[in-house]
Amino acid sequence: MASAVEKNYLLPFFWQHGAEEPVLRELMGKIQEADIHEVCVESRPHPDFCGPGWWRDLDIILEEAQKRNMRVWVLDDVNFPSGHAGGLIADKYPQHRRRVLDYVAIDVLGPDEHASFLIDSLLRHPETERLEAVVAGRRLDPGAEWECARTDVTDLVDLTGCVKDGRVYWPVPEGLYSIIVVYSHLLAGGSALLNPISQEAVACQIEGCYQPHYEHYGHLFGNVFAGFFSDEPQFACGGWSSLPGKDIPLSWSDELREALRERMGEDYRRLLPALWLEGDSGKEEKVIRYVYMDEASRLFSECFCRTISDWCHAHGVEYIGHHVEDNNSHSRLGPGAGHFFRAQKGQDMAGADIVMHQIHPGYAGISRHWHSAHSLTDGEFFHYGLIKLASSLAHIDPSKKGRALCENFGAYGWMEGVRLMKWLADHCLVRGINRFTPHAFTDSPFPEWDSPPHFYAQGNNPQYRFMGHLFRYMNRMCHLLDGGIHVASVLVLYQADAEWWGGAMLSQRPMRRLMQRQIDLDVVPCDAFRDESHAQDGYIRFGQERYGALVIPGAEALPGYFLMRLEEIACAGVPIYFVGKKPSWTTAGEAAMEPPGETVSLDRLADRILESGLADVKVTPVCPNLRVYHYCKEEEHYFFLFNEEKRSRLDFRINLPVKNPVFRFDVMNDRLFRQDSSEGCVSLSLEAGESVLLTTDCGTSFSCPEEPFRDGRRQKLSLGWRISLADVRTYPNAVLYREGAPLLDINGPDELPSFSGTIRYEADFQADDEDGGESGSRTADSIRAQIHLSQVYEIAEVWLNGKYAGYALGAPYRFNVTGLLRPGRNHLVIEVTNTLAKQVADYSSAIVPQEPGGLLADPELIYYKG
Repeated sequence: MASAVEKNYLLPFFWQHGAEEPVLRELMGKIQEADIHEVCVESRPHPDFCGPGWWRDLDIILEEAQKRNMRVWVLDDVNFPSGHAGGLIADKYPQHRRRVLDYVAIDVLGPDEHASFLIDSLLRHPETERLEAVVAGRRLDPGAEWECARTDVTDLVDLTGCVKDGRVYWPVPEGLYSIIVVYSHLLAGGSALLNPISQEAVACQIEGCYQPHYEHYGHLFGNVFAGFFSDEPQFACGGWSSLPGKDIPLSWSDELREALRERMGEDYRRLLPALWLEGDSGKEEKVIRYVYMDEASRLFSECFCRTISDWCHAHGVEYIGHHVEDNNSHSRLGPGAGHFFRAQKGQDMAGADIVMHQIHPGYAGISRHWHSAHSLTDGEFFHYGLIKLASSLAHIDPSKKGRALCENFGAYGWMEGVRLMKWLADHCLVRGINRFTPHAFTDSPFPEWDSPPHFYAQGNNPQYRFMGHLFRYMNRMCHLLDGGIHVASVLVLYQADAEWWGGAMLSQRPMRRLMQRQIDLDVVPCDAFRDESHAQDGYIRFGQERYGALVIPGAEALPGYFLMRLEEIACAGVPIYFVGKKPSWTTAGEAAMEPPGETVSLDRLADRILESGLADVKVTPVCPNLRVYHYCKEEEHYFFLFNEEKRSRLDFRINLPVKNPVFRFDVMNDRLFRQDSSEGCVSLSLEAGESVLLTTDCGTSFSCPEEPFRDGRRQKLSLGWRISLADVRTYPNAVLYREGAPLLDINGPDELPSFSGTIRYEADFQADDEDGGESGSRTADSIRAQIHLSQVYEIAEVWLNGKYAGYALGAPYRFNVTGLLRPGRNHLVIEVTNTLAKQVADYSSAIVPQEPGGLLADPELIYYKG
């Protein structure tokens, strides 16, 4: 294939609890045995981070890494999320805790010529609270409805300069008014997180976490010590939907105050109440809210990410990680960082994560209960938006060098076996991920209840012997999809700027419609067009990537500089599609001239792109759950296709933009086959959960065989089975459970509900000949056949007549038995290994439906001519 030397693309978390030295050394060996050559040391559960116990354990891990030619990353804090500064915020620098902006309102009925107000008395903790503004505003409601308290923010009066000796005197006009006292304060107690939009506060993170590691291991920086991983640093105020306009405290710092003053002059103080309160016109509050989010997210980028990345680069290591993206929080406050693309500026890889059942087969676009009756997932975001954010950043930001990292598999519970892991890996790969942080290895005793599954589980995971197959597959796929150019038809505008103003369509809505028609895309922020349009000769270009159209989700307002760039983009011959509507305003509150471009409905968007001839590939019939990723490297093309249907097979024809012969690469087993194709047209059939890599790269294997995976004559093997069981400790020795039995759910209520391990099925059968009778006239070598399994839970291996026919981690469960099948009587052995969820019933497994165990449907023997 394209490049001979395969590098390492996996860096799993290795959780630290202060285990004994032999345990750490053994686990480093087990990690290497799984064909992994880097680890990210997870510090969160360690009892002595940056103390003597930590340095002892990290010494051992680094020594083992040197011996095994491995590399080590370190998660950069004592606790989750990053931002505790190794405990310094709680113990040494409490003044650098998160600062938030809040308000108190005093209602007064005028006229009251002699009214005065005790401002300082409202601030009960002067050592941590600061007065930011005092503003008067007329109430728009009469005060009769107890849930209604709207203030006219178009006619606010700044009284801050009138405060004297803790009081303000203001003659109240006739009517109902509010005196709004805006103040900032440090968040007390809790997790003692630093203020991420304060340069001085972020310096504590370096002092408490980064510098101590350099002092101990500076001689290893840049080689064995690869770098640091930040885990979900955040604003940490409010929930998923936290934005100005909601009744919540808002992140604040001296830097943010000065940024607002520079953008809006001293008038910024008068408008501060509009960060919470609604008026009649709606324009002034939208401007201040937009400016607030614009500056807060910029400061998060500069103060947190840029400060740390500059330190790492100056010390010869890399800086990676991810932020909280869940349920659209990536462009908001709360657990988010305000702006996905800004928050990762300076990091060396784009990052995201899939944990805690965020993504599941069959739930694309479906909102479902998530960990409690009071929490719902935005299935459209998780399945269509999340991973595309990370891969898009890797594609459009040259500093990322095309590297997109996903932390995955974590906190799904023991129900998550290797089959689901492969499905999740394919979900990421087909969206452009080419680095993984699998979650996780742990040094703790079994069972560890914190965020399972754990891969090795101190020898208790019956599926661990298959993990190496999965990790080798993931590493090889990453290798093939790295170092080249991603091919996409469309750019979709990122939602942040429009959402901050209000009245915005989320980016994943048009993304979903495009991806359901195999129109690949990247997401781009307005920031990318700040200095130039990047458009020429009918394409928008970022580095080596190019896009034939720009799709803009419906928005009431967009930045003026971006709207100006649209003229240049249109003049360069790039089609522009506004989904639903065009903006009427700029985010500065000015009326917008009608921008160039076509307005299309959400339902018509994909058809319009296809009609324009912009799509890279075309699929018939329509297959909404088929995903396609096109990658070019060393003049060869790679097309990764994944059927994300939960239960249905897809039969389709795909037109690829190539003229050369097409090959089908079995990446799991490193085998290349000829694929029937004509001028790039390929007919395929993919089972639910099946993926395939098509390529024009045949390497040196010019005599590739045809893959015998076509429909042929079928013989159902309805047999009486000898069923034996082996747990992880006794395998491969199995104990007889049933003799001459039908297939059954081994974990059924009347069988063994708590059994985890391997179920072995043995039986004899007669092979048919071509005419349907017993095959007595043909030799074994002349019988081309495969065994097909369905309803398998979940890893399967097959032996025929004592010869190994292979393994399957998931769909398709097909085993080539050509050369193994004999005329007449044959002996078949099938082993199915289930998950630990049956034995270890954990919380994360309990919040999703449980699968049965073993083989539930009769195998089929499929004969092929030739």
